[in-house]
Amino acid sequence: MLRDSHRHPTFYSLLIAVCFLIPVAHAEYAIIYRTNGDRYTGTWRGGNENEYVLDLLDGQRLRIPVSETKYIIMSSDTADLPGVRAQEDFTRGQQFLELGMKEDAESAFRQAIHQSPRFADAHYALAQLLEAQENIEEAMRYYSFAAQIAPERFQFADRFKAAAERYLQEGEPLKAAEIFLTIARQFPEDPAAESAIFQAGFLFAAQYEQLIRQQNELTEDQNLDALLEKGIKALQEGMMNYPDYWDIEQARYTIGILNLERKSYTFAYQQLTEFIDMYPESDRLARAYLARGRAALAQRLNRDALEDFNKALRLTTDSTLAMQARDLRNQCAWQTYYAADGLPSNLIQAVAVDGDFLWVGTPKGLAKFDTSLDGWTPMPMDVQLPRDVNVYTLATDDENVWIGTLNNGLYHYNKILQSTEQFISGEKIYDIDLYEDEVWIGTFNGLRYYNTNTGEWLHLQQGLPALDVTAVTATPGSVWIGTSQNGIGIFDKTTKEWQILSRMSGLPAPIGDSIRSLDYDLDRVWFTWYTSRANGYGWYDLNQNKVFGDRLLEGDMDPLKDVFVGLADQQVWIVHNVAVFIQDLISNDWNTVEKLTTLGEVTAIEVGGGAAWIGTTNGLGKIDSIIVARTTEGLTSQ
Repeated sequence: MLRDSHRHPTFYSLLIAVCFLIPVAHAEYAIIYRTNGDRYTGTWRGGNENEYVLDLLDGQRLRIPVSETKYIIMSSDTADLPGVRAQEDFTRGQQFLELGMKEDAESAFRQAIHQSPRFADAHYALAQLLEAQENIEEAMRYYSFAAQIAPERFQFADRFKAAAERYLQEGEPLKAAEIFLTIARQFPEDPAAESAIFQAGFLFAAQYEQLIRQQNELTEDQNLDALLEKGIKALQEGMMNYPDYWDIEQARYTIGILNLERKSYTFAYQQLTEFIDMYPESDRLARAYLARGRAALAQRLNRDALEDFNKALRLTTDSTLAMQARDLRNQCAWQTYYAADGLPSNLIQAVAVDGDFLWVGTPKGLAKFDTSLDGWTPMPMDVQLPRDVNVYTLATDDENVWIGTLNNGLYHYNKILQSTEQFISGEKIYDIDLYEDEVWIGTFNGLRYYNTNTGEWLHLQQGLPALDVTAVTATPGSVWIGTSQNGIGIFDKTTKEWQILSRMSGLPAPIGDSIRSLDYDLDRVWFTWYTSRANGYGWYDLNQNKVFGDRLLEGDMDPLKDVFVGLADQQVWIVHNVAVFIQDLISNDWNTVEKLTTLGEVTAIEVGGGAAWIGTTNGLGKIDSIIVARTTEGLTSQ
């Protein structure tokens, strides 16, 4: 700002004070520019109509006549004082403005800022010019810089609020949210700050939800993770600084939801629990239970999740929310495991329960799971298998693990002796079943038998319905085999004779001759079957010597053959690519659990320890039988 040294001193000093708008009491440092070109920086000590007093940085006190002063820059921080070149650029900018040369003025102000980045007056002048040119977003940015550098001089809360409201009217919620953040953080003492910080958080949350719902292709300024972070941080600031805000309830709920979306499940669960405890009469309570259930489910707290989904169902009258709760309640019965969790492959071909452990066979080898700790455990060093072994079937008892492969025959691991040996290396092993000291092995080339006490081996090929033995189960007096196209064969252990059950002999319609799996309980042998257009299950009643069965699916499903049966704890489990059916063998009641879409086509089932383990082409699923019982409509509607 140029000063005419020939003006009356009183008028001159007044002009300086008015132009810079700096109360002297608020400033500690100053730069005085003299008419002869000299420049002095120091601590401001005041002045009168005749002179200004400055303590130089080297400790000297300097008195400069008003008549010899060109202009003064004052600040509370020496870092904010502009250099000579910056001040010259700023002065040129003001002169260009007076002449209506706006582009040149803008260039000069930008150059001043480049020379002295903390030149508050240059930021402010540039912001005014940009605002006049309708460049509101950039203008707000420079106003913000000015307010940050000299908060005691520049208070623009009202101006920022007007800009935010303008952006809202123009459909620019993210720009509005950023300005509300500026109001709250740079003008915390302004009455608008309280509402602004919450408005910012709610706007970020709403914009995230809209982008998710629309599933648009996102641009860089629509980064979903950034929106979540900004929304959470803004609302947390608001709750900390303004705990009595009128809509603190929505803020608490929204923080929980945003953390859920961010996959911060532990935080989401804690925050939603606080919300539920603090606002038991809230209109958002059903949605809070639904969200907390999702957070519990993500942490594999399935039973807790089930309780929350049931509460949401009882509280809501919203049909959409109720449908979501029912779908999620179905998922509570499941836990899933993938290669990312420790499996050798997502293609599961065999599963065997072994006390507190689970053995899992894949095309890339064997895995062991500790069911008590819900985690994968290293394979014992003494389980000596080839690196490329393709494990297709498994069977276990207290002392042994039998491992059938498609490329290396049969392996036996003795858990007591901690030793591994290989048998029938040239065979493809399809299924294994153990009964006392008997090991029955279904292969592509007939049925094999091994006696663990005597070491006796038998290879049965004569009398079978076919040599491709796809399934095996043993009873006290017989061995049952399934074939891919020729029905069921029953081998009498005493007479050594075979009986055939097929569509031609003993299998009633609609049961087909392609048998996928077999299992045995006290008085029934269960099996699953398929044809080119249907699949289902059946059982042979050993007391009545009669076959029963029913159809599950019919149509052009592909592949229809993937249906399996498993038995344990007085329950029969039948699983295919759509759902799992569980029958209580005492009450004869059935439950149904839909199969998760994230899992692939069914490949195996093993039931034991209150759960069913289901292998698929895309991961391993576990169904908790206790949760299944609690997800029935009769129980949850109480």
